[in-house]
Amino acid sequence: MYILTLNQAKQVLLRESVAVRRAVIKYIEHLEKQLQGAINYQKQDYIKELIERVNSLEKLVTNTVSETKTMTLKQYVASRGISSTFSINTMATKASLTCKKKGIKVNKILEAQYKLVNAYPLEILNKVYSEMLESNYKKENISCNRFSII
Repeated sequence: MYILTLNQAKQVLLRESVAVRRAVIKYIEHLEKQLQGAINYQKQDYIKELIERVNSLEKLVTNTVSETKTMTLKQYVASRGISSTFSINTMATKASLTCKKKGIKVNKILEAQYKLVNAYPLEILNKVYSEMLESNYKKENISCNRFSII
């Protein structure tokens, strides 16, 4: 028996008799089925491995958040029900500056979208949020006073 490449097998098919052609075609189909089965098996193993990785990363993120009492801004906004009109970028900047002033290290957490995101201590986020609410309230009062004067 000879080991042939696919191109060599095609050349044999062109030159040989009907019986040999049928045998070679049957053998090629057999090899293709084996190959397809191996590919499907590898895909299933790969998918299982990816699912295990995602689950372990999610556990790691959950444990990190619960152990250190830190939250990303996305988590904080979702937990507080803060409206989307609120300036989250400004809040992130103020939280970073406050942490730097107090010498608090900002943690990095791996988000579900596979990117590192800053996680701030809850007391810092609460302080920054309350300060921003007060400043927005003052701005609204100033604009109302101006409107009533005109």
